[in-house]
Amino acid sequence: MVVWVVGILYLVEGGGTTLLRVVDPESAAAMWTPTATPGTLDPVAVEAVLVPGLFASLSWLVLGVLLVYFARVPARATVLVIVVVALELFAWMPLDIVALTDGWPVGRAMSLMTVHFAIGVTGVLALRSGKTARPAQA
Repeated sequence: MVVWVVGILYLVEGGGTTLLRVVDPESAAAMWTPTATPGTLDPVAVEAVLVPGLFASLSWLVLGVLLVYFARVPARATVLVIVVVALELFAWMPLDIVALTDGWPVGRAMSLMTVHFAIGVTGVLALRSGKTARPAQA
C-alpha cells in the first residue's frame, strides 16, 4: 500500500510540475524560487531554474512509474523503496532546510519537510515490517 501511494504521489507531482513547465514556465520557475514572484523573473533566470527543475520532475515521473509497477509485488520493491527513502531523507530534507534558510516561507518549507520526512519514515517502517523486505519462502 505504501509503495502504491508514494508512486501515485510521485506521478502527480512529476506530471504536474512537468506540465506547468510547458504551460506556464515563469510560474514553474517561481515555484522553485519562492522568493520571486511570476512576472519578476528574467527569461534567462527562468530557463536557468527550469533546466535542473525538469530533472527533478522527470525523476519523480520515473520513480512513480516504477513504484506503481512494483506495488503489485511489494516484496520485489525493496531496493526501490531504499532509493526513495534515501532521496527523501538525504536529498530532499537537506534541500528543504537550505531553502528555509534561503528565504522560503516557513509554512511552505515545513509542509515540504513534513511530506519528505513522512515518506522517508513510512518507507523505513514498511521495510522493517517485512512488507517490502523479502518474498515469502516456499
